[in-house]
Amino acid sequence: MNDNNGKDRKDGHADQTVRREDMMEAIVPEFEEPGLDELEAAALWAERLSGPHGLDERAAFEVWLAERPAHEFAWFEMGALREAVQPAARDAAAREHALAPRRRRIGMLAACAAVLVTGFWTVPELALRLQADGIAATGETRDMRLPDGTHVAVNSGSAIDLRFAPGRREVKLLRGEAFFDVARDPAHPFTIAAGDSRVRVLGTHFNVRMDGARTTVTVAQGRVRFGPSENPASNLILTAGQQAFVESGAAQRQPVYDASAAFAWREGQIIFYRAPLRDVVAEIQRYRAAPVFVLGSGIGARTVSGAFSTRTPDVALANTARLLGLRMITLPGGIALIYD
Repeated sequence: MNDNNGKDRKDGHADQTVRREDMMEAIVPEFEEPGLDELEAAALWAERLSGPHGLDERAAFEVWLAERPAHEFAWFEMGALREAVQPAARDAAAREHALAPRRRRIGMLAACAAVLVTGFWTVPELALRLQADGIAATGETRDMRLPDGTHVAVNSGSAIDLRFAPGRREVKLLRGEAFFDVARDPAHPFTIAAGDSRVRVLGTHFNVRMDGARTTVTVAQGRVRFGPSENPASNLILTAGQQAFVESGAAQRQPVYDASAAFAWREGQIIFYRAPLRDVVAEIQRYRAAPVFVLGSGIGARTVSGAFSTRTPDVALANTARLLGLRMITLPGGIALIYD
C-alpha cells in the first residue's frame, strides 16, 4: 500500500510538473520585434492616456496592448524612452515659467524652436529613432559599412534600418536620402525598401531619395530594377546616368534632370537651376535644425539658381533671399523668416 501511495504521489508530481510547464508556455508571449507603426502607435497611446480623457481611453488601450506581442514590447520601449526625456522636459518648463511676463512670449518662441531642434519631442521622431540602425544628424552625413561590405552614405537628417539575415540583404530607407555602393553578390540580390517602392540590384552605385510620397532613384554606375512594391510587373530597369521616381503607385522615368545636382550633396553642395524658392528652402532645411518660413503670397514661386554649401545653410538662405531681393531675419531658437 505504501508503494502504491508513493507511486500515486510520484505520478501526481509528474502531472503537476507538466501542468506548470504548460502554464509557462501559455504566459510567455512569442517575441515579435515592433516596427515603426507599432512604435508610433505606442507613443500616440502615451499621449492619449496622459490627456484629459485618459481614463476613457484605458479600455481601448488594453485591447490594443493585448492584440500582439509587438504592441506590448513597443509600449515598454516607448515608456523607457519617455522616462529618459521627461527630466529635460521638466527643466525646460521650469525655466520658461521663471521668465518675467514681458519676456515670456520670446521665451516661449525659443522653447518651441528648441523642441523642433531636438526632434525628440515628436511622436514620429521618437519611433524612428527606436527603429533606425543608422541616423545622420542634421547638418552631417554618416558613412556606414554593412555586413556584406556594401558602403552607404546617409545624408543629413536621414535614417536607415538594416534587415540582414543569412541569404538576405535588405535595407529600409526610413527617411531622407542615401547613396549606395553595393557589394556584388549575384547569389543574393540587394534590396532597398523606400516608402511604397523597391530597388533591387546585384552590384552598383546609385542614390535613393524620399520626398514625402515620392521616391527617386538616380543611377551612377551599373543597373537597378526600380518600381512600386505592390506592382513588380511595372518596374523599370535603370542604367548609369538614368533617373526615375515612384509616386502614387506608378514608376516614371525622368528624361531631363541635372545629374550634378542629384549627387552634389556627397560633395557638400546644393545646386539649383531656376528652382522655385519653396523647393530651394525645403532643400536647405534638410541641413539646418530650426524651421524656415517663407511669408507672402507668390514669393515661394519665384525661381532662383545657384550653388551653396551644405555646411553653411544660413549663408545659403541669406544669399538666396538676397538674389531675389527679399529680406531674412532669424528669431530665437534659429527660426528663419524670409519675406518681401
